[in-house]
Amino acid sequence: MNQNQNDTKKKFTGKQLAKIFLTFLIFFVICFLLYYFAIRPLLPGLQVVEGTVTDQSNNSYIEGAKITLTGIETTSGSEGKYIFEMIKPGIFKINATKENYKDYKDTVNIIKRTQKDIVMIPLTQPDPTTTPTQGEK
Repeated sequence: MNQNQNDTKKKFTGKQLAKIFLTFLIFFVICFLLYYFAIRPLLPGLQVVEGTVTDQSNNSYIEGAKITLTGIETTSGSEGKYIFEMIKPGIFKINATKENYKDYKDTVNIIKRTQKDIVMIPLTQPDPTTTPTQGEK
């Protein structure tokens, strides 16, 4: 019974262990080279620009504002949040538009992860309950 238990256990020879070690070593080297030469060059310097879009009159969040960062577009979410990822450092034009708001235009210098909050000014609309006085039209 003791001998049967010993027969069922797998024993590796020195050659088999060397093959396993060499396989893991080759796998590690391939992964390292892939990261170093293919993935890593894409990562350095790529940054994130994020922020919140709010209404100047009441500080409420603006959902659905279209934000453009020099040709790249996104839309603000329910809490006014927006994000641009994988942006190369540099100076960019940033614009925001939303119906019933003045267009927002600015520049942003992206060196590292950048927080750029946008405050939009509502368009003034005439009060429909008032009537123009004599001479106003």
